[in-house]
Amino acid sequence: MKILYFSPHPQLNLNSPAGYGSHMRGTINALIELGHDVKCFIAGGTEKELKQAKNSYVTKLIKKCVPSWLKETIKDYQLLKLDKIQGQRLMELMKEYQPDLVYERGYYLMTAGVKTSRNFGVKHMLEVNAPFIQEKIEMGGFSIYLKTAERIEKYKAQNTDSLVVVSTALKQHMVKNYTVDPKKILVCPNGINTQDWLPDLTKVNDLRSRYKYKNTDFVVGFVGSILPHHGVDELIHAFHQVAKMNWKLLIVGDGWPLNELKKQVEKLNIGNQVIFTGNVPFAEVKNYMSLFNVGVMPKSNWYGSPVKIFEYGAMGIPVIAPNNGPVRDVMNEGEDGYLIFDSNELADALKQINTNLYEAMNKAKSWQKKVLFNYTWIANTTLTLSHH
Repeated sequence: MKILYFSPHPQLNLNSPAGYGSHMRGTINALIELGHDVKCFIAGGTEKELKQAKNSYVTKLIKKCVPSWLKETIKDYQLLKLDKIQGQRLMELMKEYQPDLVYERGYYLMTAGVKTSRNFGVKHMLEVNAPFIQEKIEMGGFSIYLKTAERIEKYKAQNTDSLVVVSTALKQHMVKNYTVDPKKILVCPNGINTQDWLPDLTKVNDLRSRYKYKNTDFVVGFVGSILPHHGVDELIHAFHQVAKMNWKLLIVGDGWPLNELKKQVEKLNIGNQVIFTGNVPFAEVKNYMSLFNVGVMPKSNWYGSPVKIFEYGAMGIPVIAPNNGPVRDVMNEGEDGYLIFDSNELADALKQINTNLYEAMNKAKSWQKKVLFNYTWIANTTLTLSHH
């Protein structure tokens, strides 16, 4: 099958951080591995028009001088203009490539994928990873285009041939807010590429020496982008509550709250037990994770499928994860890991794992089997295409 993979997001590309880039890489590589002919149109700031818009003097001036609501409105206006540019490019690609399916990683305000596919009579599949309007309001704020955005999101949801979402909660959101037929929506959580999680033991030993970790140390770990809704501050708080002298906390990743988290560690006087690595290349993350006795995902939003829990699972590490809908979609409490509601339960879970590592490793093995069988990009993509 000839598949045109389309990502209209003006910043996302295959090297994007956290789960974004891995999701795109994983899906595209799986489509190719399954024998399909794949052509990609990934905006990601690589198109000439996008670079001009991003780096223009006017854009920089706007950031400094205008109020938030006006800035967000202008950004939305630019997205709508960009949508037209992408529509023109898509038309050219459709004529040239003549795909059997357009697979689109959806994005706020962008209609080109659905419209162009319908115009050419080509099947369209829309992947939705977030409630875009709610995310826009929470991250950016008010824009006069919000009502337009509501109409656009409803149009896309109703006019694509099939919707792929990462959680049951997000499916329910789409059904309730955009009156989409539930049968048209497939829930397909995130996943991993198994080859990405085979550690280099020489590098692992080098890291152990660098951080002066002993075999008797109990290493609590977090991997990923550091954002407020990930709850790394709560992880630090829980660690401080229960940590013994041989406990270590290894936080692998970067993000704007990092300086505040370092201040928190200093205030709690646990600096000798906590290491912040900063940004680590994706290919090296597995070697850091090999040091973990437990991998923690302290918090997550109500709709997203956290890639971290699948990565921890692939490595065979005991997992502590938020007790929310998307996690319960894939993990069973008491069988696959430790699901928690708050920092107190996180502290208790850390104590349980440290006290009974045998039980923790049994849960880790159970979760690892599920991840390697059900939540690889090959398995996910096969499931997705079966919905086509």
